[in-house]
Order: sequence, then C-alpha cells, then structure tokens
Amino acid sequence: MAGVIVARMRIRGFAIASVTMAALALTGCSNSQESSTATTSAAATTSESTVAGTKIDVMESEYSIELSQQDFKPGKYTFVVMNHGQRPHDLAIKGPGIDEQKSSTVTNGETTELTVDLEKGEYELWCTVGDHKDLGMDVKITVA
Repeated sequence: MAGVIVARMRIRGFAIASVTMAALALTGCSNSQESSTATTSAAATTSESTVAGTKIDVMESEYSIELSQQDFKPGKYTFVVMNHGQRPHDLAIKGPGIDEQKSSTVTNGETTELTVDLEKGEYELWCTVGDHKDLGMDVKITVA
C-alpha cells in the first residue's frame, strides 16, 4: 500500500514539474515587464473563442432552440451552441449551399460551435439527437 502511495506521489510530482517547465519555457525565464506583458497577451488570445464571421448564440434545452438573432444576411456565421438542458443536444443546419452540417453533441453546461456560409434562402436548424426535432427542436430562418 505504501508503495502505491509513493508511486502516485511521484507521478503527481512529475506532472507538476512538467507543467512548471512548460510555463517557464513559454515565458522564456525572463523577468522583464515586456516579456511578461507579451506572455499575458498571448494567453488571453489563445483562451478566447475563434469565432469566424458573425457570432450567433444558440440556447438549447428540452425541447427548444433559441437564437440570439432573427435577421440574417448572406455571409459567414458561427453558431455558438450552449446546452442549458439536462439531455445531450447538437445543432444541424441545411439549406441553400449546405446539404447538412452538424455540430458535436454536448451535455448540460457544455458549448460547441458550428461555422457555415449562408446564402440567400431558407434554412432549417434542428437537434439530431433522438426525437428532439419532433419534440420542438426545429427552427427555420430566412437569409435575405
């Protein structure tokens, strides 16, 4: 038993040392204000979402889809899907120029993104999980 605890402590110690070494490598072991600012900016940039085009928040729950925007013009859109429900959900879209594209499936509290180029015309957005579409997770939008 004591050997298992020591082995676990060594593994944790190695993991902490690896993370520390990686952080030092990123900062270049420098104490200068300029280097510290550059590292902070780089960290902030990499932690932000890389949304292409216009961002549309999509709130999904049992059994509805709510969009943060109702008026659409042709262009690139990123649908940021947030699951506020208790069951898994995803988002699919089809319409002019899009046979069918689908986001990953997310559980409660998780977020996923789906980026598409919308042309003029009508599009359908729905959840493909089980019978969620039939239960009301089906929205139509018009791009004008």
